[in-house]
Amino acid sequence: PRAAGEIDQAYADAAANLDRLILPDGGYDEGPGYLNEMLRAYLMAMHLYARARNQPFEAGLHPSLFTINDYVEAVASTDENRYFMPLCDGARSDQEIFDHFGLMARLMPDSVWTRLYAKYRAQTRGLPTEVFDFLGAPDPRSVAPYSLRPFVELPHTGYCASLRELGGEWLKLLILGSKAQAGHAHDDIGSFILEFAGDTFADDAGMSNYSHPDVALFKSSRYHNMLIPVGVPDLLRRGPVDRPASPVRGRGEIGRASCRERVWTVV
Repeated sequence: PRAAGEIDQAYADAAANLDRLILPDGGYDEGPGYLNEMLRAYLMAMHLYARARNQPFEAGLHPSLFTINDYVEAVASTDENRYFMPLCDGARSDQEIFDHFGLMARLMPDSVWTRLYAKYRAQTRGLPTEVFDFLGAPDPRSVAPYSLRPFVELPHTGYCASLRELGGEWLKLLILGSKAQAGHAHDDIGSFILEFAGDTFADDAGMSNYSHPDVALFKSSRYHNMLIPVGVPDLLRRGPVDRPASPVRGRGEIGRASCRERVWTVV
């Protein structure tokens, strides 16, 4: 009881931080690796707050949490060996804890989280591995399949993802733009990631452990799938990336006759 005021202040701070971190279109600046770390911390804090206040867990969740599905679907990987594309500072081994997928699938049953949860259960053979496997994960038999959308666009974040079926296999293309003055970002504006048939054909280098001697190099355009004109100097930039003052967006248009007809531009 003596800490009641501090607990309520921490709850209010968590809500304010979530509002600040989640972008207007549900995007996230620092990539899916840090997004999932943030989500696990937030969900655990809300679980403990609900127990302290003797209220349902769902009652304390902030509305911003439910706006991230477009971003998650855009960066979710069709590669059989991973859950997300390794953009930004993602894909480090210390970020590979995904037991919250089940809880997110229960909270948002009509979303890509259900597919991620099914993939997680297949990877772990259905065996519990971490704390959230025991806290609110749904019965897999109750999870309805979710149909992935052929096109996801995040106008504020600047991302655009296309998914189609080719020869009975999934083909996914993600184009990266940038919001204005994006922080903690790589020199990846206009880059793309391409996946096909459960494998990756044009990947993003992601990020190594920060103690690696070439950690700054991984942020450079040389380590991303960039269309760079011949003769452009300084491909091995190691200094801080200058982010544009105006947003840069990946855009796509779906033709009226068929969703296979798309025009991609980076503006």
